[in-house]
Amino acid sequence: MNTPHEFNIRRLRTPNGWYLILQLDDLQSVCEHLYHRSDVRYTRDFYPPEVRLPFLLKDSPTEDATLRMLQVIEFEQAQQVVSYDPDLEPKGIIFRKSPDNLPGWIWSSRPWPHVDSDGYRQVCLGNAFFCASKEDKPMLDAWFKLSRARLRLVYPSEYENTRMPFLIKVSRVNEEYAIVTSVTTEDLIVLVRNWPSYLGAKQIPYDEWPKFSERSCRFIDNLILAEWPITGKTKRKQFNTM
Repeated sequence: MNTPHEFNIRRLRTPNGWYLILQLDDLQSVCEHLYHRSDVRYTRDFYPPEVRLPFLLKDSPTEDATLRMLQVIEFEQAQQVVSYDPDLEPKGIIFRKSPDNLPGWIWSSRPWPHVDSDGYRQVCLGNAFFCASKEDKPMLDAWFKLSRARLRLVYPSEYENTRMPFLIKVSRVNEEYAIVTSVTTEDLIVLVRNWPSYLGAKQIPYDEWPKFSERSCRFIDNLILAEWPITGKTKRKQFNTM
């Protein structure tokens, strides 16, 4: 029988292993769940140490079997990709509202211009990239070519066969290489469907955001440092310094 904690973790998990973080309690549950894998070290790919609710979190594999990379996808990044997926856009008249029906602004108010004022296609979304159509491929290929001159990129086996549109997360593991993660709309739509949480978070005054970000990063830092107050005693092990 699943415990309430296990049920909650299953509820937060997307089809391909990302975790949906809508509030700090969700993040605490996920970090505690990952902490129990005591033989795994963690590092993260977002610098400076700042993260805004809501978001997706995943611990992705690296070439070091004992090291997992914590990756974050923000709501705006997920919305950008989802808005270009014609299979997800509502068609015809919708007579009844349901959690799966997204508001019109998801499709019409894209947070990033697809083509900038100079005529270049914008494929960069903060610390991630999107590939919405074949026209985006040349820009992405050019960026990857420049990156390969400085860094070895490790691609997942399914990368070339990922259906467009999809999000691309590049996470630097160390000075030698970075991992490339493709995120499909199947996972991104899980975050976008929770758009009320995004609008609610935007109502928080700007000067109050640092304390939410600080608490979020504290959970993640405790996971990376292997310091988690599960039984009142703090377990410790060597900190990953990559």
